[in-house]
Amino acid sequence: MTNAVIVSDIAVFVLKRDVKLQLTHSLMLCRYVHAKDWDSAQRVAEQYDKESVNDVLIGQARCAFDAKDYQKSESFLLRAQRPELAVKFYKVISHNFITFYYINFIT
Repeated sequence: MTNAVIVSDIAVFVLKRDVKLQLTHSLMLCRYVHAKDWDSAQRVAEQYDKESVNDVLIGQARCAFDAKDYQKSESFLLRAQRPELAVKFYKVISHNFITFYYINFIT
């Protein structure tokens, strides 16, 4: 075997290993998000997949919003640099309130 073939084989092995590790970290991240283990999801995202950090923060914001913790939800959205989602969330609240008011008091 020539040195070029050996180097090529090593490069393929390293690439396959790196892809496998990336898939493993992505799977771990998905499992943590699904289980709503936000601390672990945040840790994995920050360490292995920087692009997913904002997605984890948005998931936390949605969870906080569903729990009616609007201040915490807004904080997560601002950290994720997605203030427009906070506006959408507040529009949902106002729409639901108007619908509730109309159904219970107008009709």
